[in-house]
Amino acid sequence: MTQEIPPMTSQRGLQPALVSGVLALLILMPVAQADPLADARSQWQSGDGRAAVRTLKHYLRQGGNDPAVRALLGQVYLDLASGAAAEQELKRAIKEGRLNATEYQTDVAQAQLLQGKYAEILEDPAIGSPTDPRKQAELHAIRGEAYLALGQPDQANQAFDKALDLISTYPRALLGLARLAARQDDMTRARALVDQAITANPGDSTGWEARGDLALSNRMPQPAEEAFGHAIETARATWMPLYKRALARLELEKLVEAQADIDLASQQVPQFPGLNYARGLLLLKQNQPEPALAQLNLYLPYRPEDPQALYLAGVALFQLARYQEADEYLTRACRTAPDSSTAATLLARARLARGDLKGAETALRPFADQQATNPDVLEILGDVMAQDGRPGEAGALLRQALAARPDDAQTPVKLAAALLADGEREAAELELRALLEKNPADETAQVLLVRLLLAKPDGAAAQAQALAYLAAVPDSPRAQVALGLAHLALGDEPAARQAFARALELKPGFADAAFNLATLERHAGRTEAARALYGQVLAVDPRDADATLLLTQLDVDAGHQAAALARVREAVTKDPANLNLRLNLAQGYQSAGQTQEALRTLQDAVPTLADDPRLLLARGQLELAAGQPFKAATTLETLVNRQPGSAQTRLLLANAYAAAKQAGAMQGHLLAGLKVDPSSPLVGPTLRNVYPALPDPAAKAALIERLLALGVPLPGLPLLQARLSLDEEKYEEAQKRLGALLQSDPADREVLLLLLSAQVKAPALESATATADTWLAVHPDDAEVRRRLAQIYERRGQPQQAIEIYRSLLQAQPDDPVTNNNLAMLLLEQDPAQALDHARAAARAVPADPAVGDTLGQALLARGEAQAAAQAFAQASLAAPKDPTIAYHHARALLAAGEPERARAALQPILGQPFPEEEAARTLLLQTWQ
Repeated sequence: MTQEIPPMTSQRGLQPALVSGVLALLILMPVAQADPLADARSQWQSGDGRAAVRTLKHYLRQGGNDPAVRALLGQVYLDLASGAAAEQELKRAIKEGRLNATEYQTDVAQAQLLQGKYAEILEDPAIGSPTDPRKQAELHAIRGEAYLALGQPDQANQAFDKALDLISTYPRALLGLARLAARQDDMTRARALVDQAITANPGDSTGWEARGDLALSNRMPQPAEEAFGHAIETARATWMPLYKRALARLELEKLVEAQADIDLASQQVPQFPGLNYARGLLLLKQNQPEPALAQLNLYLPYRPEDPQALYLAGVALFQLARYQEADEYLTRACRTAPDSSTAATLLARARLARGDLKGAETALRPFADQQATNPDVLEILGDVMAQDGRPGEAGALLRQALAARPDDAQTPVKLAAALLADGEREAAELELRALLEKNPADETAQVLLVRLLLAKPDGAAAQAQALAYLAAVPDSPRAQVALGLAHLALGDEPAARQAFARALELKPGFADAAFNLATLERHAGRTEAARALYGQVLAVDPRDADATLLLTQLDVDAGHQAAALARVREAVTKDPANLNLRLNLAQGYQSAGQTQEALRTLQDAVPTLADDPRLLLARGQLELAAGQPFKAATTLETLVNRQPGSAQTRLLLANAYAAAKQAGAMQGHLLAGLKVDPSSPLVGPTLRNVYPALPDPAAKAALIERLLALGVPLPGLPLLQARLSLDEEKYEEAQKRLGALLQSDPADREVLLLLLSAQVKAPALESATATADTWLAVHPDDAEVRRRLAQIYERRGQPQQAIEIYRSLLQAQPDDPVTNNNLAMLLLEQDPAQALDHARAAARAVPADPAVGDTLGQALLARGEAQAAAQAFAQASLAAPKDPTIAYHHARALLAAGEPERARAALQPILGQPFPEEEAARTLLLQTWQ
């Protein structure tokens, strides 16, 4: 079965671009053959250039170093388009045989032309030296082609005119002018010049070949085939017109004939790279993308920027569902042929298949804005808009596509779906009913209409439509599912079950029916029946990801998390390229606290998924959550390069750089994300994370000014302004801002804690007490706020109230180190024994905390255990060697333990430093001398 492959539309010259430049790369592998010299000429004239090469090389290897033979070998190489070999043999023949160089000047120039040595041809001072007018004309024509290759049309035109001044009908010059006219889009003149060349030289194959080139480049394969046929009849070396006729026949879907031409050409030049291109195109049309890709990859090293070959390789990869690789080839095709809407459309489809909506839109948007837009572009871009949650734009594009292609069957369905998604139910219903009036068997339209009626909701109308659907397509399982859903909307569960069951009879394992029926079973508490239905789906399609994940959910609901993980892990092993399964497995690992396994699941994705935007997004978020901000930034930078217009990615990157303390990159991505979508739900959390990463209040103030300059309301910005007031010690202003924020959202705990901090620092301790009491009346179990209330009572000089709060907190959390530490400090004078118990409890919880160690030392000293206190203070000093208060306490314990010299040594480094106990420390120093 053949498959039509749309040609990649782009401007071409007279000769197909895939031929130009490849000829110079042709390398032959000659094999010796013993034949007389006369046979070599005969073989060459009859078109068997390879045989002639074997004969001549055998002659030369036998010691016959005849310059004329070597010159003939060079000329045969020219026919085989092996420019380097031809130039080598011709120059050697001239040098060794003292032949007249001017007589072979055109042959050498032709060899250089095949190799792209245009400058050498044009720099040759011997122009015009051949005595034969035909050779002079030939040399001028070759120079014209060199100028043309260098993009110098005026000089090319002059060179061709000089050739025609010598011989007015010289075919190569006429065809050079035709090529020049074609490049200038003057196809009328190009055809006239080709016709003139053929009329004047009907036996010259190059004229017929040029006519075929012209027809093929203008998408006229039938006359191209005929012209190449004439060229084959008149040419000495037939492989090139055979190759070109194969391309024309491929356009005409004459695959058997094209294969025959490829085989004949291959017999003459088996290593010609263009044949790999032709084979690749043939295999694609025969629905064999894998071997087609292999052939195209053999061709592309010779012409790495050939847009048509890159496009065809992209087609093959797309058919193989290797969308990331298809993207790479098609991106190159679009870069080398930016006017090709066909390549851009396939590139967009590849990106759409990978979930890269922004990338798909970027590929198509330049073509959608043109006046005469390809309907395919409009339709695919409409699909992109629909999937991107922009149904209004999707509808407008699909209307344009439908206007350009009114008889298309699929576009009206897509338009109706877009209208439905945009809330235009009446317009969608009109479109669907009009479509079904023409074709009641259109199942997609039928399903959409039933869905629309169910969403109204109008169960009776949905039921009537489902019955009409069933009448139009009696054996459709989808119609039975639609009927079942309509029955459910009317509350008739038995009838719904019957319809779903009938759908499964018509198509065993039909997922839509099985899933709906399984949902009913789960609601009825019959989980094993639901499990069996999911199993039916997997029996038909073992790789159905939805059925696997639904079974996994049953495992999770039953408390079998390990079994759930094992099920998804096995599914990923069987289907490693399924992104949905892989993402769910990573999520399962993360939920189970196995962060590294979750990361490994995403990092070990198959190459086709490695750069999928959905996987990159999940991986970046997971790395960020795992405390790996630099890795997260690297991953998200890759994603932002693919989706530069994604606010979500930019804001996540800002979070990653905030965690990595990279303020410059953080602010750049933050502002870029805000410009794209200032209302993104990530804005508020991102601003909260970004603010602490800035180095000082001045940098924070500068950022706030830049945010205000955007001129749009940003969630979280008022909180940043309040935090800046707090950082700048403008406590009254901070209280006003934070109070307003808490009033607008009384449940915002972060704002509540900041307000308490501002009130304590003001100090406005009565207001702080009232704020905490109001919060605790609604959130009585908030231990942190209750602890802060106790600290406020301490500051207010009401230790008994603080002690009561701490004791109540310890009833719920007896090992909490902060509560035990603070309570110990309050009990030092009242009850040293209890203070020591609480201090020891705090030290057990956080043995390395210097503040807790200091409290323990004070409690031990209060109990008269000076030596143990000195040891506790010594450990605390090691953890906080620059804390003068701890050093002072250490000196007190040492003096109490009878070690005045060590006490002096502890005191001397801190004297002169400002700290609350400075005067007491000086007095203690005097006591060490007594």
